[in-house]
Amino acid sequence: MADTVKEPSSELDETGWDRVKSLFAARYGEAPAQELQDFSTTVFVASFIGFLFGGFIGARHAGDKYILMNHSSKFTSTMQAQRELHGAAMLGFVRQGCRWGWRVGVFAGIFSGTRILLSVYRDREDTLNYVAAGAVTGGLFRVSAGLKPAIGGTVLGVLLSLPVGILMHGLDLVLVGREEKERMRRERLQNQQKREKQWQMRLESTSVLIQDLEQELQPSGSGEGGLGRYYSVGSENSQNSTGGGASGATKDGLNLGKSSSKKLTGS
Repeated sequence: MADTVKEPSSELDETGWDRVKSLFAARYGEAPAQELQDFSTTVFVASFIGFLFGGFIGARHAGDKYILMNHSSKFTSTMQAQRELHGAAMLGFVRQGCRWGWRVGVFAGIFSGTRILLSVYRDREDTLNYVAAGAVTGGLFRVSAGLKPAIGGTVLGVLLSLPVGILMHGLDLVLVGREEKERMRRERLQNQQKREKQWQMRLESTSVLIQDLEQELQPSGSGEGGLGRYYSVGSENSQNSTGGGASGATKDGLNLGKSSSKKLTGS
């Protein structure tokens, strides 16, 4: 009974900012959150589609412009004319494709990122998230032109995202269902609590290891263990080396004295 009462209280204590922070929390040895994976996929797919769409438009315009400017030019062969036409079309494809690609990618990134943050913060996936994301995206895209264009972009974003939000919310309810979404939410909360426990255990084990190292390195009064033993052994070695050097020097001095006395007596 205690466990069954404790689990709902932890769910109620979870705030919107806690869910947002857990979205960007580091997951050692695990994949990023599903929302972040969806965000990166959305940006990549939108950029690729924008690149292809803008590339086809740019290739067609560049080809028409080349034909218009060189309709009276003389070429050495038909192959040369086709090669130069294809080169101009390819250059237009790359230019317009890159221009459209990054714009569509940024647009999709702002929209998808705002929608994901709102859905995680509110812990609810509904039409309001799409409408708010459309308003933010439209306003940011037109804010550089002035206040009135920004307001117009915001209104346009709301009008365009409202039917999209209704459609996506309806499909979400039909395909996923409320029970499945509740199960996914509980599973996400359990995984978050599990990661927090693992991180706390790692911190505790690290602190215990640091304490053990400090105790081993701390010198004891008897000189047995840790740095005390190291210091005692080092001092003994230094004393032995000093004593050995002194005795060697004394012996050498005695031998030198004996040899000098012999030389004097012989002379």
